[in-house]
Amino acid sequence: MSFQESILTEICLFLESQEVFITLSTVCKNWFELLNTNSFKSYWIRQYFKLSYELDYSELIRLFKNTKKNKLLNFRSWKTDAGVSSTEIANRYENMWEYNGASYSTYYSTEEILPLRKNCNCLGMFAGGYQTKKKFQQSFYNDGYSALYMSASLPDRLRRVLFLDDQSKPLLLDPLRRKIKYKKYNDMDLTNTKRFNNSPHLNYPREYSTPVIKTDNNAIVTKIALARPYFYTGRVKTLLIIVNESFLETDYMKFVPYNNINNFEDATSIGSIEKSIKCDDYKYIEYTPKEGFYPLLWVKFENELCSHIEIQLKRARLVKMANIKLYDIDDKREEFSLSYCSPNFDITYVLFIGYEKNII
Repeated sequence: MSFQESILTEICLFLESQEVFITLSTVCKNWFELLNTNSFKSYWIRQYFKLSYELDYSELIRLFKNTKKNKLLNFRSWKTDAGVSSTEIANRYENMWEYNGASYSTYYSTEEILPLRKNCNCLGMFAGGYQTKKKFQQSFYNDGYSALYMSASLPDRLRRVLFLDDQSKPLLLDPLRRKIKYKKYNDMDLTNTKRFNNSPHLNYPREYSTPVIKTDNNAIVTKIALARPYFYTGRVKTLLIIVNESFLETDYMKFVPYNNINNFEDATSIGSIEKSIKCDDYKYIEYTPKEGFYPLLWVKFENELCSHIEIQLKRARLVKMANIKLYDIDDKREEFSLSYCSPNFDITYVLFIGYEKNII
């Protein structure tokens, strides 16, 4: 009987790698010999990621390792219709697509109170290669910096996180780095934090764009990481990730059919569901792929103490372009005594993890 036909193989497809290749392989000699062949490992990884295209053994191993090590694919900002805040220092649009502690703040007015501009579109594209993980804590106004140097001015209710034994859930303390996991902000070295004092104040009430960077290679996306800053007034609460396997010049009207997807029930109606999760911290729906632009992931933060989510996709995807559509926020303007300002979105990043490959 081949391993594709064995009951053991079917069981292995429902288990994690450590359970298969460490625990089960020690049960007996026959299992060890079966589970540790290159052919079985290739088969298991293909099924694990539900791959619909061919990769050789070495590529499959790299894909698997990249996923476990949070290897960041080099997606870059392209354009947004949400503008850039004119009153924040260094809260640029590019931050949203990079792994650093600084955030992107959409445009808002301090002269008049306008309603939240919902259904914002934030487009980016795969530029080829991988991002380098810089020192996360060196970005100005990261959560660790704010907790350490601005604690006296924080609202009383929000200061409670400063006394938690484990602050890694509400605060963004370099969450994707696997070798070092900070539990408290005062464990971090914040002495070299860059203040960006000379950075210009950007003023883009509407569209803001950056140069387009194209590549012939594909991004095989297996995991997505999302983060929002804790000490901001407009922390993103609900969003939708729309993707395309190819690069396509497009305008924002293309995404109007996906407007106002604010709750779980509405989100179930915009595509075929691959997987859905509900828990105390968040809800999300993963959708099955189709041609052209399609919704990949709808996410809603449910707990204000949850600032970071890592979602391993049930099915790996080829992605060249992505649109992060922003719907709603956790509005904390009153707590920060900023009720005179218009609401806006604050988001730290949306990152794509996986493997680069030229698939024709």
